[in-house]
Amino acid sequence: MLNSLYTNFVNKIFNDDTVDDDTIKAITNKFIEINNNSTLAIARYLKAGLSQKDDDIMFISAVKDALYSSQRTSSPLIESITNLCIPKRSGAKVKSIITYNFDDLIEESLSKVKLEYKTIYRDEEQHDSDELPIYHVHGFIPGRESFDREASLVFSEEAYHKVYSEPYHWSNLVQLATLRENNCLMIGLSLSDPNLRRLLEIAAQKQSKNCRHYAFIQRLSNDSLIDDSSCVKINEASVNKILQTHHIIQEKMMESLGTRVIWFEDYSEIPVLLDEIRK
Repeated sequence: MLNSLYTNFVNKIFNDDTVDDDTIKAITNKFIEINNNSTLAIARYLKAGLSQKDDDIMFISAVKDALYSSQRTSSPLIESITNLCIPKRSGAKVKSIITYNFDDLIEESLSKVKLEYKTIYRDEEQHDSDELPIYHVHGFIPGRESFDREASLVFSEEAYHKVYSEPYHWSNLVQLATLRENNCLMIGLSLSDPNLRRLLEIAAQKQSKNCRHYAFIQRLSNDSLIDDSSCVKINEASVNKILQTHHIIQEKMMESLGTRVIWFEDYSEIPVLLDEIRK
């Protein structure tokens, strides 16, 4: 999405003149390198270039175009998450969904299976007892409907800092209550977000020492440490030892946040694992 927004920005610089894909890619890669791979810093820069406010209509329109520029298609992951939400005879197993995405792909998939849900992206929103609440804690931009002109996005660095600094912001309260009262399964998160880690730590302090949450985390492969272009070659035995230690430390670190790691090597494994969890 950031790359798509950057394309929008570059075209704006050149007055919408055609810029070839190779040039866009080269500029984008160089820009990411300059910003030290910080997505928040990139988002702040792009927002400054495209608009002045996160709730600016022109800026939200640009984000919407970036989100839905490609054809809307489902995926095995979305389908597995949807199946996990379908109540069994014993009742509903999923009480709520918290997403940091702006899109409505989950909602669209739930609609196909006729499951009642309620999209919540503001403090005053409420849901009925028979509706599955879907909390878009960073904002919501529907694909086929007009977006809420009064809604704002937690997209750029300054908006993120604002939420981070407000402990009673509705999104923080929703996340903290969910982490304290439920067993949570985290999908597609790097768990490097400082605010989420802070909330996990607060929730862990209020609970017993037993881990209550689970997170899918990709296991590092040998290729990630073996660089053929490097002058210094690391032998495979050393790489295996380093990675083994790294994964052990990662598990201990996540345990301190009340979370157990579910390792996977390829993203295609996650839908299969979710189907097993549902069974």
